[in-house]
Amino acid sequence: MPKFVEYEHVIRKLEILIEKKFGPSMEDNQSQIFQKRDK
Repeated sequence: MPKFVEYEHVIRKLEILIEKKFGPSMEDNQSQIFQKRDK
């Protein structure tokens, strides 16, 4: 069980790093895709 908790903690750290690096640009890309779909 402790190993699983550590694994989850690492995943959260990776998610935070990804959000810091790519968050804004990825959100912009997603919003553009949704706008194209709406049109």
